Amino acid sequence: MIPQDRIVIVAKVAPEHISPLRALLQTMNYPGLTGIADPANRLLPFGEYDAIHFARLVILADDTLNDREFYSGLPLSEPTYLCFMVDCDGSADHLLAQIAQTAPRLSEIFAFCEGFPGSGDLLSWLRAHRLKPVASYVNWLGRTAVQVREEARLHALLREALPHVRAQEPQKVLAELRDRAGGAATLTPVAPTSLEWRIRETAHLVFPFVIAASCLLLFPLITVVLFALAATAFLIILRRNEQSDPIVPQPYEPAKVAMLREGEDHDVSNQYTAIGSIKPGRFRLWTEIAILFVVDWAARHVYNRGGLGRIGTTFCTLGLYRRKTPRFLL
Repeated sequence: MIPQDRIVIVAKVAPEHISPLRALLQTMNYPGLTGIADPANRLLPFGEYDAIHFARLVILADDTLNDREFYSGLPLSEPTYLCFMVDCDGSADHLLAQIAQTAPRLSEIFAFCEGFPGSGDLLSWLRAHRLKPVASYVNWLGRTAVQVREEARLHALLREALPHVRAQEPQKVLAELRDRAGGAATLTPVAPTSLEWRIRETAHLVFPFVIAASCLLLFPLITVVLFALAATAFLIILRRNEQSDPIVPQPYEPAKVAMLREGEDHDVSNQYTAIGSIKPGRFRLWTEIAILFVVDWAARHVYNRGGLGRIGTTFCTLGLYRRKTPRFLL
């Protein structure tokens, strides 16, 4: 099995460069389709990389900044960012190096970002602006992009062959389908899973249980009392924040909703990227960190076979990032 990895690169864009950057990114799209890039576009032909499941270049502007007027001490403006996101099979480091070497026109995009060296080392600059997500989700762990495409091709061949099958018994139907479609589609053998990855994932799986078991075995009474006190304090502080937080109006904006709908339902899945600021205070920050840790643990070890709870998303990357102040969630 080849596990999945991800690339998240975030860089600031100067205000005067936002409009020309948007215009350049739009040249990557299919004509008449918003947000759907041509796999053979001239800037980043991502269709040439077999390891890529999902890739996106998106301009991130926090549309919740007006909410900050209800909280003192927060700046009312934030930089706009360019985000380059990739979900891939195998090592993201290897893929990033491959992209930097074989897609030199990617520099035309990042040239709009602050601090871009121009003709300098693109790979080093990308690595310097790469962020590590706190949580990530893969719909079907180990199912590669090559496997997805080959199985889709086989499925299409079998659907085409099925009306011509004359056999009635299941085994004979299977044999006839294999004769008609099997030779036209080949499936790449699944690669073995590396021992290093298995050890790392097993350690991540058992770590919370080892800590909990150690505390209960060594200090049972203290552990129970401290847990009860911490849970009680958390609920009290949470309820106090819920009752004291200002009510921020969220008006319905038909024009913005219509703009978002233009980029939906063009393919088998829809993209979704959002950015927002976290409310100030250590309580909310550490609550967010704890929630994302649980989400990441569950996504890696429980919800890795076709669904994140009832959500049928393919890939999801959640990052809690800090650019000086305040922090933002992507």
